[in-house]
Amino acid sequence: MTFNGQQPDFMCSKADMGNSNIKQSVFDNVCHVNQTDSCGGYIFNDDMNTVVNEWNLVCDSKWIVAMITTIQIAGDLVGCFISGHLGDMIGIGFFLAIQFNVTTEITPTRWRAIIISVPAWTMGTGIFALACWRLRNWRNIHLVTAATGLPVLLTICFVQESPRLLLAKRRYDDAENVNKRIASINGKPAPNMSQVIEEAKEHENETKPQYSVLYLFKTRHSIKLTIGLLFIWMIVSYTYYGLTFGIQSLAGDLYLNMLLMNTIECPAFYSIMFIANKTTAYGLCNTSARIGGMVAPQIVSLNDKIPGLMYFLSAVLLIISRVIFFTFPDTKVKPLEETLESFNNNIQSTTEHNTVKIHCDSNGNEKANPT
Repeated sequence: MTFNGQQPDFMCSKADMGNSNIKQSVFDNVCHVNQTDSCGGYIFNDDMNTVVNEWNLVCDSKWIVAMITTIQIAGDLVGCFISGHLGDMIGIGFFLAIQFNVTTEITPTRWRAIIISVPAWTMGTGIFALACWRLRNWRNIHLVTAATGLPVLLTICFVQESPRLLLAKRRYDDAENVNKRIASINGKPAPNMSQVIEEAKEHENETKPQYSVLYLFKTRHSIKLTIGLLFIWMIVSYTYYGLTFGIQSLAGDLYLNMLLMNTIECPAFYSIMFIANKTTAYGLCNTSARIGGMVAPQIVSLNDKIPGLMYFLSAVLLIISRVIFFTFPDTKVKPLEETLESFNNNIQSTTEHNTVKIHCDSNGNEKANPT
């Protein structure tokens, strides 16, 4: 909706206005004739074709544009929430929406920060800005977007499941075959998984927990981390979509601003590799991000009535998010936890290790020693 919801310049139409008069008229974006009477119709500048001039969504109907965007992102919210659960239950390869997890799970610790710092999203949206500049028609843009996305769906035929997921589901042969295929593609010898499989089989008789969103709120530490992540994802998403949907308020060329808005993120992505080295949780965080995206167009609409509101809220909420971020445990060069249970157990053991116990010496005096 960054382009589709843009408002072309318009003016009120008049009964005696011919084609020659239209060319000589000024698109003043005024909703009233003589500052009193409402427009009987609108004439839009033909430099772009969006949903706004398609259905005259200006003036009293301007709110519909923000609502369309909110409803669209609400669909993303439902999809993120469902895909997170089904990805754990059925398999990651079936859900391309969570392919990011597959990449990080099969990446060695020392390369993980580099992999996630590749700005694939920003490069794609930068190309999208160029497509908008060339096509300038919302229908054509939708057709091109659908056509370019269709081949991605075909990858479902050969995308492999995560070896970690297969081991967790006790599909040992499949996990070994996936690793062999990865090694073959990379021209490397297949890793010996016998020890890993034997260790996994030792825990086969243990009751396998069925994870849900509620498991993310099982312990005090997981509650703290989950709520903090949900808040951060929501605020970052709100800020991102707010700036993107409100790009028309910036000075300069619309299409150039769209391109710069996205490509300027590339250095930020690459910087991750210098400062950083499960599916259900990832899906829940994405759900929270969609909530921020749903709120963003409404705040952008309010920003027209209260100038600066969107930017002020973004600044304050981002500062709060940064403070919350510093309370999280450091994961640099640490192995990726296999399950939510192992994460909770690891946090619990770390906390107990740092706990200070009070006891008395032989003289009855209290002494504090870390365990």
